Amino acid sequence: MKVIKKIRLWLSTNQSIQYLTTFSILCILFIGFMTSRLIFEKQEEVVETKPNESIVVNNVAYQWTQKYVNESSNEVVIGIAIDPEKSTTVIPEEIDIIPQLKDMSIANSEVKVYKGSDYYYLLSIKNLPKNWTTIRLRVGAKNNSQQALMYFNHQSNYNDKENIFSEKDFRATEGYAKVYGALYEISNVKKNIETNVTKKEEEYQASIQTHEDEIKKLMTDIQYKTEKEKERRESQAKTIRQKQETLKKQIEQLESIKKEYEEQEHLLQKKLDDLKKEYSISL
Repeated sequence: MKVIKKIRLWLSTNQSIQYLTTFSILCILFIGFMTSRLIFEKQEEVVETKPNESIVVNNVAYQWTQKYVNESSNEVVIGIAIDPEKSTTVIPEEIDIIPQLKDMSIANSEVKVYKGSDYYYLLSIKNLPKNWTTIRLRVGAKNNSQQALMYFNHQSNYNDKENIFSEKDFRATEGYAKVYGALYEISNVKKNIETNVTKKEEEYQASIQTHEDEIKKLMTDIQYKTEKEKERRESQAKTIRQKQETLKKQIEQLESIKKEYEEQEHLLQKKLDDLKKEYSISL
């Protein structure tokens, strides 16, 4: 106790030492706070971008479709696509795809981008650090500061078969980029047929049947109705039949649209077959 009292007395009579001690304690506390903050920030899990989830920037919808991770060669390949149906402006002729690594440099990795079509690109990153955790992609029109951000974790939640390049001989090349570009365009045409034709046809047919049921209801026991009531019901039935005719004409128009889509699909399928033959790729 006497020693502690002497120290307190000494500190109280030496203000410069007192200030220095206080400053040192504050510095230690500050360094400890900043160090713990950095540790916790590094451990913070990054939320991955979902596959086929559109990110719209400057009215262009970007998304990733499939990926390939080769642990033995530390390579990652990602398919980047533009959704023409969700884009409301002219599709950029060229886009930038710029990868970055969380908490480490990507300078020693080999980065290549292969253009498969106006709507599809393959990004290849080779020689990644073995302990990489997260890749961040900046995607957007070339030389444009506004870009979509996509995140990919090494320990990924999205390893379903439809989101993986599963071909045994798959590799990131111009040929595979073009083949998958054609496949992506074919899938878009099929989606258009489903959304813009098939579903609408089903809706219109259901409406026609609903109207038919309404007419039957109006005509039930009509022979037991007064002349005035008959006229009213027949007039209503006529209006409903006109609606049915309009719907039938709309279905005919949909059939014409469907033929256009089917022609597009046929030509894209021919393009795909030619590309597979040209680059000796079998899927």
